[in-house]
Amino acid sequence: MDTNNSVRLISLDFDGTIYHSDFIPRLLDIIADECNEPLTLLQRRAGTRFVYMYFGRGYDQEALARAATEEDFFVEFSEQLMTAIGILPPVRRRAALPVTVRALALSSQRWLEPGLVRWLEGLRERGYKLALLTNRPNSVMDLCRELEIAHAFDLIVTRETVGAKKPDPAPFRHMLQVLNVAPHEAVHVGDNPFTDVEGAQASGVHPVLVDPENLFPEYHAHAHRVRRVAELEDQVLPHISGSVL
Repeated sequence: MDTNNSVRLISLDFDGTIYHSDFIPRLLDIIADECNEPLTLLQRRAGTRFVYMYFGRGYDQEALARAATEEDFFVEFSEQLMTAIGILPPVRRRAALPVTVRALALSSQRWLEPGLVRWLEGLRERGYKLALLTNRPNSVMDLCRELEIAHAFDLIVTRETVGAKKPDPAPFRHMLQVLNVAPHEAVHVGDNPFTDVEGAQASGVHPVLVDPENLFPEYHAHAHRVRRVAELEDQVLPHISGSVL
């Protein structure tokens, strides 16, 4: 392996890490429009943090269990999101349904991290094992084939692989066992601190947080921070050599 550090395996989250969407900023635009209340930068940051926490902590699963329809779920989610960004009760109650209708009809833009395929292939050429570790269902494998990135990974682990989602250590441990790598020899890179950082920590894997907007400074003491995955080799891997978790 052409590397001076002890890392043998790099695992990557999918959504928000290597596959991006403009859904959250566009949802915040819809809220601002329906509430007739321009959102400040601080409100947008608070809203984005809330979305990460809501889905990262599993609150979405609790809400889905209560909801009879997708619309019911999103109305509740919208009200909680508006609460998090400081929209007052009369306005948020009035806006919850129109926000939901527009959000469910929203066709968001999606794209791969620029230069991703070549970067992944370069890592493989330098001897790293690569895994995709996502909370998506198995259908993500078809999407990876469609995006022409499936070939770059030695292993794809979904929420269905072992019947558990990050931050549960089970998917991480499965990945390590299948690829025959010790926890301290692995790095996990993801954009959600509640699933990716906490899951990696619980598994003894080095966590790396993709946080381009510095949304989660409180996690930077517990994980290396990068603005995009391509910074991993220069800014993170040299510092992990010989480190102790």
